[in-house]
Amino acid sequence: MIDLSDGLATDAGHLGRASGCELRIELASLPLAAGVAELAQELSVAAWELAAGGGEDYELCFCAPPRAREAIEVALGGEVALTWVGEVAAGEPGVALLGEEGETVRIAGFEHRW
Repeated sequence: MIDLSDGLATDAGHLGRASGCELRIELASLPLAAGVAELAQELSVAAWELAAGGGEDYELCFCAPPRAREAIEVALGGEVALTWVGEVAAGEPGVALLGEEGETVRIAGFEHRW
């Protein structure tokens, strides 16, 4: 599990590399805050680009096996918004961001440089 303060595109990559697996994120499934779609249209970018690249979301990204989905949703009891946005797969450790046609998309979130 990781917080998404630096953006899903960056932080999911950290989670995938630390876990030794590839996280495949379906960008079209990302939830959008009110006004994001309208802002994206004004900027002539896809709304999911803003959603995946922006930070300070104060949300968590975690992985769970498909068989645990129902139990997790029951445990949360509707108290917490939960969106399933992808899957864990064998592949290059990190993140694969998938566009609307299943193509790999490059989006950069914030990256700390020490």
